[in-house]
Amino acid sequence: MDTKQFFLNPEQTHQRHYEALRAIHLDNLTIKQAAQRFHFSAAYLKKLNAQFRQDLIQGAPNFFVSMPQGRPPGSAAPPQLAQEIIAMRKYNRSVPDIHSALAAKGEKISLTAIDRLLKQEGFAPLPRRTRQERAHAALPAIIAGTAGKETTFGTVVGRVKSEPFTYCRVSTDDFNGMISVYLGEGELTNDPLDTFGGYGVAKIPNLQGLLKYICENGFEHHTAVNLSQVARPVDEALGKYMEWDVYHHR
Repeated sequence: MDTKQFFLNPEQTHQRHYEALRAIHLDNLTIKQAAQRFHFSAAYLKKLNAQFRQDLIQGAPNFFVSMPQGRPPGSAAPPQLAQEIIAMRKYNRSVPDIHSALAAKGEKISLTAIDRLLKQEGFAPLPRRTRQERAHAALPAIIAGTAGKETTFGTVVGRVKSEPFTYCRVSTDDFNGMISVYLGEGELTNDPLDTFGGYGVAKIPNLQGLLKYICENGFEHHTAVNLSQVARPVDEALGKYMEWDVYHHR
C-alpha cells in the first residue's frame, strides 16, 4: 500500500474513525459524504460525531490508543480475519459472499458472526437484491482449476436477465492505421442453459453472417453489451462524426 492509500483507505477501525471525523470538521464534508468515503452508515457516523463532541467537553479523545492483542470483547473473529472481512465488505460483498469466500480458504466463521462484526464496524446494510438479479463474487471454476482458488476471487457470477441489447466491438487496425467497429442488436432470451460463470443465451439475426464478418476481418473474441437497443445512434456517432470504419450488422 502506498502512503496516499494509507490515509484515503484506512483499515484500522480507530484510524477510520479519526479520518472520517477529520473530513467532517476540516474538509467540510457532510456526514453522509464522509460515511460513503469511509464505509460507515450515516447513522453510525452521526452517533460517532456526537460522542466525539461530548468527549471534547470532558477531555481530548485519544484515537490512537494501543489495541489489545487477540480477540476484542464480543468479537467472534481474530483481528486478522476481521480486517479481511472488512476489506471484502468495502467491495460491496454481502455476508453470504464473504462467508463463502472465507470457507473456500478454510476459514471457519458463522454468518451471524460476520454480520455482527460488520454492524460493530458501522457498515450499512447492502441494498436487497432479488434472486434473479443476484450475481455474486465467487470462484470461477475454469480459472480456479488452473490458477488456483486463492487467486481467482472477484469474477461476477450469474445469468444476464432477458432483455433486448446492443453489442459493439471497437478494435484498432494498426496495419492500416484505422479504427474498425462492428455493432448490432439482439435479444437475451430465457432459453434453458445449465452452465456456470457469467452467462446468457443471445438471439442475433443472421448470426452466421456476423460470425463470418468477424472472422474474415480479424476481430478479437470479446464484445461489449448494453441492455438497450441503440445501434442506430451509435452507428451514426462512430461512423459519421468519428469517421471510423463501422459495420452495422442486421
